[in-house]
Amino acid sequence: ADDSVALLLERSEFILISMLGVFKSGAAILPINPDFPQQKIADILLEAKPKCILTNESMNKEKLDSILILISAASDNINNEFITFEPIEKISAEMIDDLDSKENPLTQTKEHHLCCILFTSGTTGKPKGALIEHRNANNSIAPYLEISKLTSKFEVSMTCIRYNVMIGFLAIMIEISNGKTLHYIDDETRVDSSKLKEYICKHN
Repeated sequence: ADDSVALLLERSEFILISMLGVFKSGAAILPINPDFPQQKIADILLEAKPKCILTNESMNKEKLDSILILISAASDNINNEFITFEPIEKISAEMIDDLDSKENPLTQTKEHHLCCILFTSGTTGKPKGALIEHRNANNSIAPYLEISKLTSKFEVSMTCIRYNVMIGFLAIMIEISNGKTLHYIDDETRVDSSKLKEYICKHN
């Protein structure tokens, strides 16, 4: 508990899969927008020191290498274990054989343990991290869960908000906590109004 795993992921279903997997492991998520400048990503990783970093296979290798160089140059004592980038697609493929397993790993996560680390934009200096405990997250989403149960007739929802900001994180947690189907819109679709309209009409 209170370890963190960085999610340096492009918008796809793997964000949701990774979030749930990290929570199940007992660790906290550290969401990072892959479009951030290399120096900003390096600063966040240096500050948070996650246990590992999950990425996509499609991530630009040169950018990842540049981030590693920036991290190494900033600290001689950095733990090399956490600056290993792990493609989520590869991890998922390796776990296919375990899909039939009935084992349900237990965690020791309590309400005071870390749930999420969200960083500021860093426009006035280096990004600063906000530590969100599980009780904080629960208190934030609880009112919306009650409202959703009372007023919503829809079993499907969608979000176009980035997951590395508080409102985006909460939007995901509210819907999956309600047991609803969540459509997590990719970047190409969410910034194109005609494609977004087409997607909404297609999926009703």
